Amino acid sequence: MKTCLAIVGGAGCLSIIIIIVVLAIFITHAAYLEPGANAYIDRAVPAIVAHWDVQQLLDRATPTLQQRVLRHRSKVNRLFMMFRELGHLKHLGSPTAYKIFTKNNVTTGTFTVPAKFAKGAATIRIQLLRTGKTWEINSFFINSSVFLPRTSTTRPGPARPVRQQSIHRWPSSVTVVSTLPQGR
Repeated sequence: MKTCLAIVGGAGCLSIIIIIVVLAIFITHAAYLEPGANAYIDRAVPAIVAHWDVQQLLDRATPTLQQRVLRHRSKVNRLFMMFRELGHLKHLGSPTAYKIFTKNNVTTGTFTVPAKFAKGAATIRIQLLRTGKTWEINSFFINSSVFLPRTSTTRPGPARPVRQQSIHRWPSSVTVVSTLPQGR
């Protein structure tokens, strides 16, 4: 009985040590990648949003995103026209990584970046891919209450419930998510 408990206890301790080592490697790897990715975001996002220029996004895009943008160019142009409603960029916050992983020598990092524009706040979610030493944008999302439909404040009665709904959805590259009243 004592031997059995010793084996189970040893296996449990070994499992905990393995988990700690794996987490340490992952955290070290993520900490190593993040500064380069953060610097890339700090340069790329202001260039894209300065005039909401689709070409600035294309210049920094992965081949997959470039194909999607070119295939849906008129839709992307309409989205960027809508993005212009935000006005000029006042402040870009620090990127926060919430998913970084490497597979087959390609590192993927997904980041959120708070931003303040002339007409309101927005959250930018950007996915970067790194092959070798080069980061490229694989997806670019904007979420802001500025895109909500304007409602009259003089309308009597309680506010209508709202639900999350996509205003415009297109294959995993540029998406605007907003909140719209139910029933529309």
